[in-house]
Amino acid sequence: MTGNEDIAGNREPKFPEELFSVDTKTSEPGGERGGDAKGILIAAAVVISVVGVVSLATWWHWPDEERSPTTGNSIKLQQIIHGDFQVQPFNCSWISDVELVFLSPDGNLTVMDASNLTTRTLVDRTTFLLINVESYSVSADQRWVLLQQKSNQGSRREELNKYFLHNVATRQHSQLGLDKSNGHHPSLRLVKWSPEGSALIMVDTKFDILYNPSVGESETIQLTDTGDPGTISNGVADWLYEEELLHSRTAIWFSPSGDKLVFAQFNESLVDQVPIMMYGSDVHYPNIKMVRYPKAGRPNPRVTLKVIDLKDGRTEDAKDIEPPNCIDMKDHYFTAVTWVSESGVNVVWMNRAQN
Repeated sequence: MTGNEDIAGNREPKFPEELFSVDTKTSEPGGERGGDAKGILIAAAVVISVVGVVSLATWWHWPDEERSPTTGNSIKLQQIIHGDFQVQPFNCSWISDVELVFLSPDGNLTVMDASNLTTRTLVDRTTFLLINVESYSVSADQRWVLLQQKSNQGSRREELNKYFLHNVATRQHSQLGLDKSNGHHPSLRLVKWSPEGSALIMVDTKFDILYNPSVGESETIQLTDTGDPGTISNGVADWLYEEELLHSRTAIWFSPSGDKLVFAQFNESLVDQVPIMMYGSDVHYPNIKMVRYPKAGRPNPRVTLKVIDLKDGRTEDAKDIEPPNCIDMKDHYFTAVTWVSESGVNVVWMNRAQN
């Protein structure tokens, strides 16, 4: 038996000696591994120092008003909700075949003649700032400008606004809706110009429609007296029609000449109510407000379309526009109203299943 064999005669395996050799240079403490760690620490310290110096220099030269988060005006939630920081499109609209009106960069309400590019001022910026204007509209004869004051109310349907009339010739303005019985200027739910002249339609706080044939020259006529807040509204869409069908709170349509008017009357007396928690008052607890809100399978508001001749102003002669017989006795909607001529009105009706 040789030295490489065991008692059973098995030969012991041989292993190359280089597999078990030890490099004394790399295994000694404090060798190359220790040197690498020290180099990494030095490099990291240099990088941190450079970053710190650059950051300090940048902060030192940064403008004071941008450096501190406590300077300037804070952003309010209401500004975000109202979209105050959204990019606004160019705010022009046509008011004649060759003229368009827009807010100039300096804040003046300006009219430009597209045929020769000349401009003139309708309302100066001082008036806009004084009234705190949210929106404006120009009468068809361009003698008056309707200015709506900004409102803090959230619900569009319940929204009440102050309106002002600006006389272009005299450059004077006055609040619309004077109540001669007490000298007060009540807020209004809706105001709209006629397509001709300077006639004006208004919806008051009771949801009744008022008409002035010529602003500044004639008396206001009351066209309806059936309005009842929370039950019956004239000319202002209920929640269902505003949000889902008309996509507008306006339910008034002038004929092309402005001599006739179609308006919708909404009766919500059978519509179920939903309690809404109203926050933001001075009291510690929210208020509960009941809102008419139709749901699937429950009653919708009953709607009636009426047409009236504004030339004689006789409200008792207002006529109903009847829906087709096939849906008259069922739940139904109207989705659009369009004057196709001075005496013809197109109405789109649908049953509740919309089929």
